[in-house]
Amino acid sequence: MLKHFFSEGLNTYDKKKKNIFLIVRKQPGEIDWILPALNNIKHKVNIITIFEKEIAIKLLKQNETLFKIFLETVCCYIINSKYKCFVLRLALKISIILNLKKAKIVLKKKIFQNYYNLEELLKYLSSKNIILDKKDIILGMQDFTDNSPWILRFKNEIKNFKIISYPHTTQVFSAKKNFLKFKNKKLNKNYLFLSSKNDLPHFINKINNQSLFICGYPKYDKKWLKKIDKNYNLNLNTRSKERRNIFISYKGFEKTKYIKSNYISQVQNLFYFANDSKKYKLIFKFHPNAQQDKVFLNIANSYPKEIWDITKDHLHLAIKNSFACLSFYNNASLLDFLASGKVPIQLENVTVNKNLRSNYSDLKLCLTLGNKLNIEQAISLSSRKKKDTTLKNMFDRFNKQFRKKNTIKFTSSKILEIMK
Repeated sequence: MLKHFFSEGLNTYDKKKKNIFLIVRKQPGEIDWILPALNNIKHKVNIITIFEKEIAIKLLKQNETLFKIFLETVCCYIINSKYKCFVLRLALKISIILNLKKAKIVLKKKIFQNYYNLEELLKYLSSKNIILDKKDIILGMQDFTDNSPWILRFKNEIKNFKIISYPHTTQVFSAKKNFLKFKNKKLNKNYLFLSSKNDLPHFINKINNQSLFICGYPKYDKKWLKKIDKNYNLNLNTRSKERRNIFISYKGFEKTKYIKSNYISQVQNLFYFANDSKKYKLIFKFHPNAQQDKVFLNIANSYPKEIWDITKDHLHLAIKNSFACLSFYNNASLLDFLASGKVPIQLENVTVNKNLRSNYSDLKLCLTLGNKLNIEQAISLSSRKKKDTTLKNMFDRFNKQFRKKNTIKFTSSKILEIMK
């Protein structure tokens, strides 16, 4: 209980190969962007994954297809123990609540030394027949939101340790064309992978301190989507008895982010529509960090289960198995719809920021519900076999901006190049 939990992957550990430590902090989405590239080089390197929170691996296991490919990719994964340094971490929380500044500093230092203990980790791996010295650890990878304490520990203790930070989302951070000039140079031991040039202004502070590569979107590579299809028995019949699936990428209610009355109204309208039409079934998939909550379920549970369900399937598979697809406002899943061949329908803005602009609307990559377009009309437009010029142009723009060729090959080659 006091030790970190260990589990073997399906890719055999080879002492002769170089080693990558992949750090996952909070959610499986941190794997989603980088996994296609890592899977492509799985026979050339050892990939060891550390999950800092148990919830991340629990959510990943619910996505059976992604978890299956993840296991094929890694030689092992470790889950940080809930109980290791429990007393120290409890004391830290109390000191934060009581605002005891000196105690916070001391306790943080002790937790860093004892909880993120590299020597202990290597001994533990050795007991599982994964024999590593510090010098054998070449590269650490993490999503770019913030530095993991594990990454900091590796950096402090391992000479020439390199770090790659990468997106955990395909979110478009800017709809404006970017004309910043940059060069793919190896400036230091820190590397930043981005999806698009449009994202450069958003990450300008990180770019100043790190070497940069624009990699595209590996998860939208057709090669990767075909691999997902092969790992799942896909039912291409979109009819469920008498009802067709309407897929909805959604989020649970959060009072700091959404106007409650507007959120409730939106959910009610979706259920009114499905119930009255008698020909559609709503299939919801919730964001890992914004799962279904009481506000949503209080409405949903008042309707018969034959008109709604919640799926844990891989996003691509749930989309392909649907008649039409809707998404939360300004959400990255709108790109996933296009990648899977579906016209994106964007729901109305229910955020507290009433003036929030959608990058996907600005880029003309979706239909948006509003006064001029209701759900029935949007579904009718999106499901036509023969797409009109507006919808054809939508797919053309997506393919031009977000689906470059060989993104997996480019990204994986850069990883191997950095490890030399």
